[in-house]
Amino acid sequence: MVPGTLTPYYTTVESVLHAYISRPYGQFQRKLVIDRDGNHFIVLLMGWQGYSYIHTCIIHIEVVGDKVWVQADNTEAGITYALLDAGIPKEQIVLGFQSPFERALTEFATG
Repeated sequence: MVPGTLTPYYTTVESVLHAYISRPYGQFQRKLVIDRDGNHFIVLLMGWQGYSYIHTCIIHIEVVGDKVWVQADNTEAGITYALLDAGIPKEQIVLGFQSPFERALTEFATG
């Protein structure tokens, strides 16, 4: 991997996720966790629902090689569409949460 070649993806992913967490979501907080050394971008949902404390990963994106892997997308609208709208080509996005067989049936990258 050539240093700096993935910078646009990092910037785009960060921008999309910052926009996502900035929207209110009831009594829950959304937190963005960025691990630049490990190439991970994670959005956590945290807060109380009645007597239960909710703390869960709703989005996990990982940059692997020259691809943007969507490892988890537990959103209503689908974060993948926001990445596409932001300019990341579908050939560079892998739906990591789908089996390799299912990935081969989509228009996205397979790995």
